Amino acid sequence: MAASRHQADSGIFAYVNVWTVVSALLATLVLTGAALGQAVPWNDFARDAQHTAQSLTTSQALNQIRWQTPVDLAPQYSSSGELLIHYGSPLVTAANTVILPVKTGATGGFQVEAINGTNGNFLWTLTTDYILPSHDWIPVFGGALAPGSLLYFPGAGGTVFSRTNPDSASGTVARIAFYGTSLYSANAAAYNQSVMIDTPITADSSGNIYFGFLVTGATPGTTLESGIARISASGQGTWIAASTAADDSTITEVEYNCAPAVSLDGTAIYVAVTNGNSGYLVELNSTTLAPIARVRLLDPESREEAWMDNDSSAAPTVGPDGDVYFGVLETPVPENHYRGWLLHFNSTLSQAKTPGSFGWDDTASVVPSSMVPS
Repeated sequence: MAASRHQADSGIFAYVNVWTVVSALLATLVLTGAALGQAVPWNDFARDAQHTAQSLTTSQALNQIRWQTPVDLAPQYSSSGELLIHYGSPLVTAANTVILPVKTGATGGFQVEAINGTNGNFLWTLTTDYILPSHDWIPVFGGALAPGSLLYFPGAGGTVFSRTNPDSASGTVARIAFYGTSLYSANAAAYNQSVMIDTPITADSSGNIYFGFLVTGATPGTTLESGIARISASGQGTWIAASTAADDSTITEVEYNCAPAVSLDGTAIYVAVTNGNSGYLVELNSTTLAPIARVRLLDPESREEAWMDNDSSAAPTVGPDGDVYFGVLETPVPENHYRGWLLHFNSTLSQAKTPGSFGWDDTASVVPSSMVPS
């Protein structure tokens, strides 16, 4: 998230009956609420694979700090006092363990911490060798909890670490490379320099995970291009180049921080791809990553190509009816006062619907109509 900015990438989350997490300017995680059990985990960026940020139980009032812990051990403030960083979403298990991504150094370095949500006691800490891609604002370092109590988080070289038993002080840690773990093991230095995960990881209800990756150099033993990766629940990797997903050779990458979203029936994923300035929202088969549909992202007022900025933290949201929402910056700037637009499409991306008048650095949240009596 942009510190003190918006909901889904760091922002302000209501985590069921146990607590609420808020991000403060000093990059400290604050949790409040009663020490009650949690029926539904917060397992992904913006809670679920559709990124709805919709908890199924009521949050407590923000009137008491039960415990707190930093999420940035070396925050770097700009000359105007801002934190130009997107912090990863905390994850919460059904047993009330909070999994925190923590930045450890001034320009990089990350670890994952597990904390008892009831009393704030540390359960375990793991350091990752994840390397950030080239950036302006620091991108999201974001993991996911998959069914079967398996935690995934990014590693170097486009690899993903898995850890069993996230509620326990002991668990088995393994590294998986979507392009072949043996290839990575034989050429780790080259892959660490050339391949970087550039989005949060999304886990679907079957235990498969999805993420975007950036390729900047040679990949010995195979020819990788920046794109979207899938690792199945059994550990098998698949990938597709961003240019192939969009059927456009000018497309060069997945937009930073754009966690893939999964359709309601689990058969498709949505993700944004870009040439560094503009691009598409694409729909891919969730098993094969074969392209299904694409839509060029346009400014709904000017009808020019919308500006897609890697400083954004927007990811697609899939609504309760299957509609898809994604935020972009306006073109020309500042046509909409730098608020951008929340674009709105049907599930097949074949129909553009009424947009919202903000969205470029935000992931839409689903609000039940019962909360808005009018």
